[in-house]
Amino acid sequence: MIAIRYASWIAGGVFVAALVLLFLHLSANDMEFSRYNTGWNGASAFFFDLDRDKTTDVFYPAVLEKQQGNATLLIIAPHRKPTENEIAGYRAFLAQGHTIFLADDFGSGNEILAGIGSRVTIIPVNVSSLDRQYADPYLIITYRTPEQGPFVMPSEIILNGAALLGGGTPLALTSVMSWADRNGNNRLNIGEEMGTLPVMVQESIGPGR
Repeated sequence: MIAIRYASWIAGGVFVAALVLLFLHLSANDMEFSRYNTGWNGASAFFFDLDRDKTTDVFYPAVLEKQQGNATLLIIAPHRKPTENEIAGYRAFLAQGHTIFLADDFGSGNEILAGIGSRVTIIPVNVSSLDRQYADPYLIITYRTPEQGPFVMPSEIILNGAALLGGGTPLALTSVMSWADRNGNNRLNIGEEMGTLPVMVQESIGPGR
């Protein structure tokens, strides 16, 4: 009788462990910047560190119009064209003096920027640099500018596959030994911009940012 109970406990433990592993497998992914990506290119640790009492997942544009105080909306790696209702929600959010933080992976970021009336553009070309980590020219070191941004930033930030930006006031720049690698050959060629290139910028849109 004791042996049977012991075996049932073991079976129950194995079953629970299997359910936990299945849940973790189904809830994780390898999408760039995803909050469910536990890899180095994911944002799971970032969202884990956020204060959950002050963080809300926004699925409906109408929710944006009800935000109080100095709120920040994170739009990370948008993968589809924004709807008219979403653009209206973003505009209403900015009109209340809030901040939108957009990090795009060559998705629909430019459509969002154009929709909210921004003059910032994401140029679909990777930035390369001799000032980099390891042997990857796309794994570049960037430097904070004296400009005051919406959040505290370290003096140096390492970016992977950073894009060249147009417009806005720079918050982070590459070193002078950097260039826009337009042909993707990891080498500086004639016609490719070289110098301190903006990879993070800010812009005021009405009372918002």
